[in-house]
Amino acid sequence: MSNLNLSLRLSAAAQWVPQYARLCDVGTDHAALPIWLMQQGRIHSAIATDIRTGPLERARKNVERYGFSGKIQLRLCDGLSGVTAPEVDTASICGMGGKMMMAILEAAPWTQNEVRLILQPMKSLGELRKWLSQHGYCIEQERVIWEEGHWYTLLSVVGKNDETVLTPGMEEVGIPNRWCREENRLNYLNYAVERLERQKKGLERSEKTPDQNRMAYLQAALAELAIWRHSLEKGVWPI
Repeated sequence: MSNLNLSLRLSAAAQWVPQYARLCDVGTDHAALPIWLMQQGRIHSAIATDIRTGPLERARKNVERYGFSGKIQLRLCDGLSGVTAPEVDTASICGMGGKMMMAILEAAPWTQNEVRLILQPMKSLGELRKWLSQHGYCIEQERVIWEEGHWYTLLSVVGKNDETVLTPGMEEVGIPNRWCREENRLNYLNYAVERLERQKKGLERSEKTPDQNRMAYLQAALAELAIWRHSLEKGVWPI
């Protein structure tokens, strides 16, 4: 059987899975990540969970197709609710909203104890960063991936207190000294600036009384991003 191919964002997530990890892939859908890691001999064991029967059935067929029945466990459950702490040391949660990730982690506080989290949120990224920093988690690294016309951000997270107080800019694009040093970071900052500028102009054009707190937040974030972008344009990595 030939090796399964991963998307760019799942390939990036796979790079952060430690050798011989005991992995839980949450919201697994086709179980692509655990299957690929098994094929590479990278993980010791895998549990693939999904809240819906349809995706879990697709995962089961894929697991059987690639010969990993009995090696990759499939569980129908909400997030990590069907998993116990001793079973995993790494959890990947990719392709769902940031608020849903918060709910999953809030229901599984044991993830703060020696579990590496690999998160790829589709939205509410700023809220997720803030929530993690306030609930005993530390974002150690961030990557950005451009794939099929969209930007994706991946977070490598561990359970330890982080004393860094997130500024508006950090909530929006992460802490600069924890960015992976990738060539497309400047392009991502340009995208982030354009996105925040659109939000700011939308507030300015609104017929309603502008939300002054939101306006101040956007102005502060844009000022920080301008500094970091200028550094990258000069070839100096912001710290």
